[in-house]
Amino acid sequence: MIRNTTIDDSEAIAEIYNFYVLNSTVTFEVEPVTGVEIAKRIQASLDSHLPWLVAEVNGKIIGYCYATPWKARKAYQHIR
Repeated sequence: MIRNTTIDDSEAIAEIYNFYVLNSTVTFEVEPVTGVEIAKRIQASLDSHLPWLVAEVNGKIIGYCYATPWKARKAYQHIR
């Protein structure tokens, strides 16, 4: 099932996300992200009326997607 994300999903999302933080370069993060930080990101998106969705199977979150403003991450600081 695909549904809207809630703040309560932040720990599960952090667990998924941190696998890629620690094992790849695709996130542009250098340190694992806490569930509290993910909750802040979720709230910021919701406050901006941007979507954040989770995919859930048998009550377990197996994936997510979201929209954010362009160029918010540090890795984009020199792009014009």
